[in-house]
Amino acid sequence: LTFAIPSAPSSSAAAVALRLHLPTTSLVLPRDFKYLARKKAVVLQVSPARASIRASTTARIAVSNLPGTDSPDDVSVEVVWPDGSSRYLAILSVARANPLKQVYEVQDWWVDVATPVDADPDDLVSIEGGVTVRVVNQLFGDEYFAELLQGLALYDDALPQVTRVAGPDGSGPTSAAVPMSTSSELTISIMKAPKDVAAA
Repeated sequence: LTFAIPSAPSSSAAAVALRLHLPTTSLVLPRDFKYLARKKAVVLQVSPARASIRASTTARIAVSNLPGTDSPDDVSVEVVWPDGSSRYLAILSVARANPLKQVYEVQDWWVDVATPVDADPDDLVSIEGGVTVRVVNQLFGDEYFAELLQGLALYDDALPQVTRVAGPDGSGPTSAAVPMSTSSELTISIMKAPKDVAAA
């Protein structure tokens, strides 16, 4: 006998009795069925983590503890700017980390999306900046989602870009740690900058 277990009315743990109804009688199964507390769904990574606003590219979003799917039509991905404005992205494909699991089981999976493009990147309003990435399996409702704050950085690759900052204690793509007790020399690498750049 195979049957589907309905979702629990809340995300907390609970034990319920299962009753099997037959034409002439009903049986209570001897062991309780236990709903486990729902783990928080999260976006693990967006790769690449930066995208140009002038040309769309493919970004892969890895999620965990979210019901899986094999259909891109089940998924919505929204990017949200700090001012609250948002945009839904085109879904290219989805894949589950472990195809042997049941399709809609809570699991790890990823979704490929097309990054957003600024329709007029040279006007006064730009979509540049860090955005929150939110992933929803629409079959389970919008209230059950995974997100990553500042998960994707949008930039204008026609403008000068800081590509690396190096200091005495290490380096990074946009920042570097320096000691507070003494002055330090920093090396800042800039792409597409005019030749006569002066530090200020």
